Amino acid sequence: MNIFFLLIDLILPITFILFLPLSKFCIKIGVNFIIGFRTKKSISSIESWEKANLLFGKYFFILGIFSFIFTLVLRFILPFRMEITTLILTILNMILMFILIGIINKKI
Repeated sequence: MNIFFLLIDLILPITFILFLPLSKFCIKIGVNFIIGFRTKKSISSIESWEKANLLFGKYFFILGIFSFIFTLVLRFILPFRMEITTLILTILNMILMFILIGIINKKI
């Protein structure tokens, strides 16, 4: 059961890290309505699409690295129950994700 919760805790950080190559792929294929950082601002022009996806990839890669390290620290150093740790990490990752989306949208 401990391995299950560790895998659940690492899904978001690993996904965030994988957003960097995904964002570079989105820049190559151009503006679309299926994949990439899609907001009204980002799809308004090619320049804003490229800038938004580049920022998205960089910021989420950094978030993924910090989240990965924080997950390991919280999981193995601090003595919380597995369920509580998973809940804390999921809520924290989701909050940070929404904050970064707002920041990226303002920088476009």
